[in-house]
Amino acid sequence: MLSYATPPADQTTLGVIGSGSRGTFVMGVFQKDPALRVGAICDVYEPNLENAVSVASKIPGTHPKVYRNYKELLADKDVQAVLIATPEHWHYQMVLDALAAGKDVYVEKPLCQTPEQGVALVEAERKSKQIIQVGMQRLENLDAAFSGATFASAPIPQITNEMARIVAPALSAGIPLMVGYARTEETLYDRPTPETLALDEAGLKLRASKRLGQDPERVIAAFRKAHPDATPWDLWILIATDHPRGTYARETARRKAAQSAAPAYLYRFDWETPEGGGHMRSPHTIEIPFVFNNIRIAGSLISKMPEAQELATKVSASWVAFARTGNPNVSGLPKWPAYSTVSRDTMLFNNTSRVEQDPDRGPRVVMEQVLKLA
Repeated sequence: MLSYATPPADQTTLGVIGSGSRGTFVMGVFQKDPALRVGAICDVYEPNLENAVSVASKIPGTHPKVYRNYKELLADKDVQAVLIATPEHWHYQMVLDALAAGKDVYVEKPLCQTPEQGVALVEAERKSKQIIQVGMQRLENLDAAFSGATFASAPIPQITNEMARIVAPALSAGIPLMVGYARTEETLYDRPTPETLALDEAGLKLRASKRLGQDPERVIAAFRKAHPDATPWDLWILIATDHPRGTYARETARRKAAQSAAPAYLYRFDWETPEGGGHMRSPHTIEIPFVFNNIRIAGSLISKMPEAQELATKVSASWVAFARTGNPNVSGLPKWPAYSTVSRDTMLFNNTSRVEQDPDRGPRVVMEQVLKLA
């Protein structure tokens, strides 16, 4: 463990929990404030940990302690506040533990995953003497400020704890919607390493039970039936992607379609990146270089793939068409029907894109039951 000199009394000592790309970036922003010093960094992935220590140490006099267990960092009496930028399913428990340890908290969005967890965190903060700040992008730009001023006087609807009762807002009923997700969103947050790729059945059950908050057997069985050749790691990534990102994208399209006012178009991005040895598959944000048609700067391998450029041309044209007309159908792609609960048409973007009705129906049904949407 590295040591560092005791900081001045007017400096706040920050501990960083989760030093991936986002955590390291936010840490760097915080370091611009001379009233703050990074005193400790925690991560279970050694390359991320080493990189964050290197970045933090560029500030003269900064020599952060290194931890691999976040509870040990929270027990560090020198740390007064923490930045939490771990995979999102960890946020709730880590914030609770940080409050209990007497630390102020800055946590990346989302703060939690269920209304009940939100209520518990509000109560925990009120009982403590600490502060929680959630990192929500764009809340401080002029557009957001204008929107806040515009709607500040509007009546606030009562929020229930039952997601199944929430309906699409009438305000936007007449506006077409395009919504979707990447097939293996979770690989951006839970990076494939030799250790994680070797996940066994016991590890899969442990991870899934923590993620789902219940016995995972029926969920694992549904995903395994749909993907019989999948490894435990493959199944974990699919389950974690669907809980809740994939499910919420489908549910958003369903509720929009139920209004019968303007169409909803649902997609799943199945194209797999070769970057990272191919194990990243289709991570969160993979569609961005295709949507903006800037494959040439998307990565050392992707930029050299003619098929990636060909797909980007089609995807970008589809997004532009939707922005202009509310209809994403363009030549070069299969006909993309609007979403409905009858057919559940979904565009699956890949080198050979196709529309499939209710893809992965078995996993969809069981996950809706888990999230109490059915």
